[in-house]
Amino acid sequence: MSNNWEEELRNLKLALKEDPGSAYLRIEISQVYVKLKRIEDAIQIAEDVADEFSDYEPALSLLATLYTNVKNYPKAIDIYKRMLKITPESIPVYLHLSYLYTLDSKMNKAIET
Repeated sequence: MSNNWEEELRNLKLALKEDPGSAYLRIEISQVYVKLKRIEDAIQIAEDVADEFSDYEPALSLLATLYTNVKNYPKAIDIYKRMLKITPESIPVYLHLSYLYTLDSKMNKAIET
């Protein structure tokens, strides 16, 4: 990726015009928005992709991370629970979920997880 995030964003948007349904490109755009500190834009795109492609783990993972970073722990917890339905054997997801329960003052849930 280039160091010029605005240029990267323009290039990704051009590519998206060629493939408007691409979940991959949309998540890449969301990640560039993070680099540009446009967190609300990043969240909106990640939410849209997660809604449209309900089992697309890159979108869910990014969305959970974004929610965690803005301290929206209940939404992050919901996303990690959703991820567990897709891959119930995912230890990293369980670890993130336990951590979020502690941040959200739900120690009993953290211990159960």
